[in-house]
Amino acid sequence: MFTEDGTYEDGFFGAHTGRPAIAMMLQRFHDTGRAYMWEFLDPVSDGSIGYARFRFSYASLLPEAAGRPVFFEGMSCFRFRDGLIAHYGEAFDRGIALVQLELFGRAHQTHSREGCGCAKPQPGKQTSPSSLFRWVNGSAC
Repeated sequence: MFTEDGTYEDGFFGAHTGRPAIAMMLQRFHDTGRAYMWEFLDPVSDGSIGYARFRFSYASLLPEAAGRPVFFEGMSCFRFRDGLIAHYGEAFDRGIALVQLELFGRAHQTHSREGCGCAKPQPGKQTSPSSLFRWVNGSAC
């Protein structure tokens, strides 16, 4: 579906360019969740750019939230070239997804007991969503 040099810019995992990188990122989806549902609504396109609202849900496979359902809505933007996706980007409230997993406190408590010196995200301080997701997954250190 993507051009050879296409980019998939994911709200959690960041931008991945090229089919192999996109495939590896999508494998991370399947490594951390199951029962995915991604529904696009009200699509519009002029052939070179397209937009659609989406509903996305899955069941988490992360140890801290195994089986917990996650649901959020957002907006997708597709840029097309030669009938393929040259760039995919999305906008959604990442906090809604993370709160549903209830990972912030429990994941850091477990991580801290293991002697990790990482800094827990602090209220009132700006932290990028991608760094929060890495922290939640225990790979920020």
